[in-house]
Amino acid sequence: MNISVEIKDGNQLERLRTEGGEVEISVDEEGLDYLLSQLRFLKENRTDHVHFMTSGWGGGELTERLQNAENLLVHHLRILLLAS
Repeated sequence: MNISVEIKDGNQLERLRTEGGEVEISVDEEGLDYLLSQLRFLKENRTDHVHFMTSGWGGGELTERLQNAENLLVHHLRILLLAS
């Protein structure tokens, strides 16, 4: 399974602080299936948030291998369901 979350052009942190930036999420087929299953938990109101972490941060859902060498790796992604 491969899910990678990266901040695009992460080597330009000062520009990111002032102008904002982009996030890239790369998945393989198995990673996409897992991501969709977790989003289904949110959709079905079975939880109000889901976590994705690298193994170094106690998870294993996210890879620690960068897909783009110019990006900055994200070790923890939390998706929150907002109350309607």
